[in-house]
Amino acid sequence: MPTKPLQNASGIIQATIVKKCDRAFHRPESNKGCAGGTCQHTCEPAQAEQCAHKWTVRYSVNSRQREASFRTLTEAQVFQAELSAKKVTQGALFVDPRAGAARFGDVRRQYAARLDVSADSLKGYESNYRGSGAARLLDDLPVATVARMDAEVEELINVACLARSRDYRTNVLRMIRGTLDLAVRRRIIPGHAITGLELKTRRLTAEQWAAANAPWVFVTDAQARILADGITVTRTDKNGRSHRRTLKGLGVAAWLMRCCGARIGEALGAATSDFTEREDGSRVWELRWQAADDGTSLVALKHRPAGEGRDIPVPDYIWNMVQALPPGPVCPGPRTLYLRYATAAARLQVLAREMGLDEGWHAHNLRHQFASEEAASGANIADLAETLGHQSPEVTFRRYVRSMPGRVDRMAARMNTRWTAGPAPAQAA
Repeated sequence: MPTKPLQNASGIIQATIVKKCDRAFHRPESNKGCAGGTCQHTCEPAQAEQCAHKWTVRYSVNSRQREASFRTLTEAQVFQAELSAKKVTQGALFVDPRAGAARFGDVRRQYAARLDVSADSLKGYESNYRGSGAARLLDDLPVATVARMDAEVEELINVACLARSRDYRTNVLRMIRGTLDLAVRRRIIPGHAITGLELKTRRLTAEQWAAANAPWVFVTDAQARILADGITVTRTDKNGRSHRRTLKGLGVAAWLMRCCGARIGEALGAATSDFTEREDGSRVWELRWQAADDGTSLVALKHRPAGEGRDIPVPDYIWNMVQALPPGPVCPGPRTLYLRYATAAARLQVLAREMGLDEGWHAHNLRHQFASEEAASGANIADLAETLGHQSPEVTFRRYVRSMPGRVDRMAARMNTRWTAGPAPAQAA
């Protein structure tokens, strides 16, 4: 009853159609099931072709035997033909036509669960992926179909999302390409067409460039104190009655962002025990963890393995504030061990609006301001990059270091000093 094996040119795939019920395979002398009467071999060879039992395609892929069952012989023969034809004529895009039918969204979630990144970074990747429209476009499609959608993915990344930042588009492409790479490793597909896709450079208009490069809104020391200590404001309702309301700040955490360049999650996760004085008298913040967004635990720092971090010098002003606190987190939450990220960001934004800083200001500006002041004062960029937790000094230059307010006055003063007496007389060569 077995039909002739089908083999491709490379000899990798062989497919044979059989009826397991055929008594030609009945071996009571060597098979326990056959000897005990529990085997599948229930039909005589002459009856097997017309019986109601399913047809089975037995095939081998890279030395691994697999089977697929079909109701009719025709369906089995079509599968047998497709199994080899798709391997040969479509650039080996299928390891198994049925495996390639797995939903892209299911494999993507498996890929995301295996990413070696922090929970916050993963949340950012997922947010970018969904916000770009990739989830609507790809998640319900078979993996084998997405593997050939290089034109559609390029349209999404380099046309529909071109107005987005390069980091945003990189995250989306990483999720798509990483999912397909995982499918290849699991032999769901042997390859995909997204490998050579590159990000197109965004060409900005003058207005777009101005918006993207707007000057940072810096805060004064007095405003930083309000972000830390909070403020009490008076409101008048529609009936003319006055009400006093206290807007809370972040306490020491705000100063850690302003004076030490910490990210908001790092500042929220700080504890008094992290601040130590060494034998040489130097005082440092041994930063190893940051607070999780929900405030219930500590997680690894951005771009760092668990437990790995950096030491940040602590000025006396911060040291004295920390020493005055009770043991434990410097910024505890009302119902969680650490203040939740959303709560902290909301507090800072409310205070910023109260001070008139809401136009273009955000919490990360405190870190920007620290980096800019340090660079302007002559700090070594490599030292500054280590303090900020950057992977290289180039990141510090590209993203954080900008000129400080008063640049024109400082430059004018230096230029006037140089050229007060007019140009120097020409010197003979």
